[in-house]
Amino acid sequence: MGKYINLNREEINKRVEELIAQYAEHGIELKLDSTDIHDKRQYEIWYGGEIATFEYRSRYFISIEAIGDVKADLNDENGEMIIRVKDKQDNGRFYDEMQVYIPDDETLDRYLGYDGKDWTGEARLIIWDNNWLEARIYDNKENRQLDTGYILERCEGVLDIGCEYVMGFVDGCVNDYEAGQETPN
Repeated sequence: MGKYINLNREEINKRVEELIAQYAEHGIELKLDSTDIHDKRQYEIWYGGEIATFEYRSRYFISIEAIGDVKADLNDENGEMIIRVKDKQDNGRFYDEMQVYIPDDETLDRYLGYDGKDWTGEARLIIWDNNWLEARIYDNKENRQLDTGYILERCEGVLDIGCEYVMGFVDGCVNDYEAGQETPN
């Protein structure tokens, strides 16, 4: 389990303040509302769509989003299906439907078959399709989205969007785009 997973309300508020301060040190106003982050549920599977945004170089709009289809089955102790969730529209339906069965990220890990260190092979939650965090970059001047196709692979959860990592990616994409090495979407 990652450092910013399974946080309670107080920890969420503190982490959001930390992230806003990190970005502010670089002159960037990160828009991230702590009330949009669910208690004890920070894995991206609980979310759909936009998580945080910011403007960059007075030209680009960056959106960090939970993107991708989610399809999952939750079984009881006997292997009988309790519920199936399908979300093909980045709506966060996994949270809406599973929150009554899975109270937190720790339980989610356990239902996936992890004991905190290793995979036990005894999963009750079967994830057929999953979502991910992605940084989308939109050029306001040219009115187009950059074709970054970039998944924030090192982020473990929606509050693991540290400035150094995200801005390293954004800087690289924007610099390549402005140098003509990237084809706009």
